[in-house]
Amino acid sequence: MLHQIVRYSAVVPLIEELGSGTVLDVGSGSDGVASWLGPGWTTTAVDRSFDVPGAMRGPHGGSARMLPGDARALPFADREFDAVLALDVMEHIPPEYRGEALGELVRVAGRRLIVAGPAGEAALRADRELAAGLRERGVTPPSWIVEHEANGFPEPAELLGALEAHGRARLAGSENLRWHTWLFSFEFRRPGSHFSRAASEALVRWLARGGVARALGRVGLRIVQGPRRGPHYRTVAILDR
Repeated sequence: MLHQIVRYSAVVPLIEELGSGTVLDVGSGSDGVASWLGPGWTTTAVDRSFDVPGAMRGPHGGSARMLPGDARALPFADREFDAVLALDVMEHIPPEYRGEALGELVRVAGRRLIVAGPAGEAALRADRELAAGLRERGVTPPSWIVEHEANGFPEPAELLGALEAHGRARLAGSENLRWHTWLFSFEFRRPGSHFSRAASEALVRWLARGGVARALGRVGLRIVQGPRRGPHYRTVAILDR
């Protein structure tokens, strides 16, 4: 779906600008970042379950070594990976365990750690309103948004505070909050869901090609990303070591 393209488009450039190396994708689901990365990257994926129906593969077709595991106890050596990514993970961890997970992510990151996901009260309020709207229509909200409601979101300052003692840390915003709400609502209704899947599959095909097709894919990607201004739904926390 288009919202998955929005998710990955915010973090893939942050990995690829390192050049090449090894990536740990924590909370990858069935199809994580591997297929969105260009040549030169070897990906290891860790998740409690790799069964995520409907996950979308990226334009490069890469695959990852998949290992079941818990973000709070990663089975790797200190600084084992050049880049570590936790995309839309923190909001699925109860608040009392987030510190442990962030500590483990920092421990195994050699060059860069990227923790990206919804953060802040405004983003949480938006998802609660989306879930309430679905229930009013007699529709059961997807499990991921139910977990959002149960766990709440970390605050951006919380993420920054956990990282800045370990290197150069900074925050960036991703996905305009209103755009997130509109896109979710659009994709959760017919014919919006059908259009979204067809459009996202076409966009991925264009991005995988060269020449005019790739140029069109980049234009389409920019449109799908929506407005760049805040307030933002996702916060991207970056730690360079």
